Amino acid sequence: MGGIFYACGKETLIKMKKTLITTMSFLLLLLSCVPLFAGEPRVVRIGAFDYYPAIFKDKDGTIKGFYVDALAAIAERENIRFKYIYGTWKEGMERLESGEVDLLTSVAFTPERAEFLDYGSQPLQTVWGELYTSPSSGIDGIQQVQGKKIAIMIGDFNGRYFIDLVKKFDITCEFVEMPDFNTIFQAIAAKQVDAGVVNSTFGAAKQHEYSLISTGVVFNPFDIFFAAAKGKNQELLTLLDNYLYNWRQQTNSPYAKARQKWSHGSVNAIQVAPPWLINSIAALGGIILITLTFIVLLKVQIKRATADIEQSKAVLRENEAKFRSYIDNSPDGIFVTDEDGRCLEVNPAAAAITGYETEELLNLSICDLVPAESFASSHHLLTLQELGIASNEFEFIHKNGKKRWCSVDTVKLSATRYLAFTKDITTRRRTEDQLLHAMATADAANTAKSRFLANMSHEIRTPMNGMIGLIELLLGTGLTKEQREYAELIKLSGRNLMQLLNDILDLSKIEAHKIELEAHDFNLQAEITGTINLLALHAKTKKLRLHAQIDPDVPILLRGDSGRLRQILNNIIGNAIKFTHEGSVLLHICTVAENEKEATLRFEVTDTGIGIAADKLDKIFEPFTQGDSSSTRQYGGTGLGLSIARQLTELMGGTIGVDSVQDGGTKFWFTVVLAKQLDKTAPVPEELAGDEAVASDLSNPDNGRKAPPTQNRNRILLAEDDQINQHMTKLFLTKSGYLVDVANNGREALKLLEENDYAMVLMDCMMPELSGYETTTMIRNPASAVRDHSIPVIALTANAMQEDRDNCLAAGMDDYLVKPIEVSKVLEILKKWVPFAAEADEGTDIGTTRNAIFDQEELIARSMGDIDLSRYVATIFMENAPDYIEAIRSALTAKDVGALRQSTHKLKGAAATMALLQLTEAARSFEELAVNGEIGNAWMSLPSLERKFEQACAALQQFILTRPEADPSAVSAAASD
Repeated sequence: MGGIFYACGKETLIKMKKTLITTMSFLLLLLSCVPLFAGEPRVVRIGAFDYYPAIFKDKDGTIKGFYVDALAAIAERENIRFKYIYGTWKEGMERLESGEVDLLTSVAFTPERAEFLDYGSQPLQTVWGELYTSPSSGIDGIQQVQGKKIAIMIGDFNGRYFIDLVKKFDITCEFVEMPDFNTIFQAIAAKQVDAGVVNSTFGAAKQHEYSLISTGVVFNPFDIFFAAAKGKNQELLTLLDNYLYNWRQQTNSPYAKARQKWSHGSVNAIQVAPPWLINSIAALGGIILITLTFIVLLKVQIKRATADIEQSKAVLRENEAKFRSYIDNSPDGIFVTDEDGRCLEVNPAAAAITGYETEELLNLSICDLVPAESFASSHHLLTLQELGIASNEFEFIHKNGKKRWCSVDTVKLSATRYLAFTKDITTRRRTEDQLLHAMATADAANTAKSRFLANMSHEIRTPMNGMIGLIELLLGTGLTKEQREYAELIKLSGRNLMQLLNDILDLSKIEAHKIELEAHDFNLQAEITGTINLLALHAKTKKLRLHAQIDPDVPILLRGDSGRLRQILNNIIGNAIKFTHEGSVLLHICTVAENEKEATLRFEVTDTGIGIAADKLDKIFEPFTQGDSSSTRQYGGTGLGLSIARQLTELMGGTIGVDSVQDGGTKFWFTVVLAKQLDKTAPVPEELAGDEAVASDLSNPDNGRKAPPTQNRNRILLAEDDQINQHMTKLFLTKSGYLVDVANNGREALKLLEENDYAMVLMDCMMPELSGYETTTMIRNPASAVRDHSIPVIALTANAMQEDRDNCLAAGMDDYLVKPIEVSKVLEILKKWVPFAAEADEGTDIGTTRNAIFDQEELIARSMGDIDLSRYVATIFMENAPDYIEAIRSALTAKDVGALRQSTHKLKGAAATMALLQLTEAARSFEELAVNGEIGNAWMSLPSLERKFEQACAALQQFILTRPEADPSAVSAAASD
């Protein structure tokens, strides 16, 4: 029963289906007759492109293909005229979107396209993508396309799918987009590309024409449809669906005939089954065939992919082995740590640096190897977190407990992994420390050299000044011509020696970078006038014309170190006068560059002298180099002056040079950069002649202090606590025509300054109650009661180093004199700071002598040749002598370093004033012990100091008792007892 029922039901279904087909055919026939009664045919625009054999443009320019034939049959029935607009596939899609065409053929379905396209429900055909190539390419599978050039059609669904496919297999290709399939096959045949992706229908029809073959790579079976713009021409799609549905059921339909025609197939097949069944079976068979093909291809691909994976694993293992070899053999220690610094992996070099075994390090952290305070202070972790990389140097604690310096470069690999490269730099750090120590030692040696030169200069300058002073006194007496000639030679030799000392000191200061340029306002005209006047006498004695010329555009009111500028000019002009026998010496000043704040000036000194040999020009500015270095040279000099001039010029921002021809004169030139005094102008003379130039105004010091009141221009305040120095200095100043008031300490000096007007203060630096530094600070304080806060203050100090001078200037002092006070230096200071310039009385010619204990000549010279004054000062020293030693003993007993230094300094100053040479040196050494706080060594040195003191007192006592007519040698004999 069930079988019969099933058979009856089946027959009923067949009948119903036939009835439905007949009805639909009849309806279609009726619809096909409608256009006969219509008017003008409807125009439907179709986007055409090369998709052989479905649709393409023939050589004659007409659009052909089995889609065209099938649509032509529909056009006859429906009174429609299909108008084809030819272009590329991409252009067709763009025209469909823009509304330029109504219909597009062969459109694959994708969700993205469905957003702007409506599709028909009946597929035109089922196709798949296929890869074609030339027979000689060697490509027979997906793996062989690695690195090849593959052509795909612009906008083609198959091309897009193939790109995704090779990515899944991790294959890299170069893709070239082309407008259509024909162009792709042409490019493959011409070997412009290695292979190309087309659909299977086009490939089967055209491969023989281009002599191409399929690679066997078949993929992505899909249906293609008619498509229209979203929401437009839906009724057209429905009409085409109806025709396609019926025609695909019939073997002799226009659609079937068109496919057979363009696919070159047979049209004699006899239909033995309903079309829908044949189609279903064919479709099912096709799907099965495609599925089997895909499975086979997939297995092949899986097999190849597996082989590739195994090969990649082998390469990876090889690379890992190489990397491990690099790590293990690296000379740098390598640490891999977690976020807490614990060692996860280390190499042998890391173990060697730390002294631990590898297994031991894996149980430690970086904090166990680096002192915590060192790691925390370096901000290493903070930098590493912010930047992902950090470098630093740390002391690693070796397993044996010793510390070794290491450089550490750390990289942040992830949130929980860090990689550190470590290198042992202990040897380098030790070398650096040794170099730093060597540099410090060299600096200390250089400083010691400078101090030694300064001390030696002082020691040599003191007797030299005495000698020059005595020669000047001697020249003032009645001498024979021969005696005067000898005395003049001695005076010249002494001054040359003094210049040599000054040059050596300047050179040592420059080499030690101790020279600092001052900055003060000055008048260039006045400075040049003073320089020319200073050198005019020398030029006049040689009958030379010395003159200077300043260009009108040169600024006159400037700011800088005028003293150093004059030093350069004195040296160069002095050399020009020295090496010129007849003619002239010209100084010319012009402007090189100028702006609102500063000016670069050029100074040229041209002479008509002997010139310089060509082989000497390159070295003329080197130290100890002279234009005439022969043993028979006619001119003196150390060869330091031009070297100092060069270095001073460079310090002032300029350069120096020379142009010369032997026996043809010389031109020295230099440039300096000087600041301008803003909003100030001054007249400039055209020329300053040596015998006509006006002397510069010496009453206006460089620091701008105001001149003292006229009625007190010769009244001086001497602030000095030592009675010897008080009497010596006061008597000298009185004999020079000055009125002198004496203050025993700083407080007395302030009181006198509050009550009286003075032209200048001579201020001892070390005094009780208030030192000279403190007193000067009070003078400069506008709130203090002194009358003149800008009064010139000249320091009196027994220390002559640069730092001592700096301390004086920093306290507000204007200048300084080094003890023992030299007559010539005092006269220079008085002329510079006090407008009243009285001349000292001439001394008398006396018989004197000197020895290592007591320099009698020096004491008498300081007394301006007055032997009675010298004995008077010596008497005062002898009266106060016990107090000096007693103060030193009291300070030693109390271990009061400050009091010891002050009492010793006081003895040193008094001994130096009295020209007690050995006692002065002993006191200086004792003072150094006090400065360094060496109380024990001072006690040990006290007997030697006392012995020198007794010898000095004995020599002075003998000097006091000796009459002028007595034999001077008696003093020496008595002092040595």
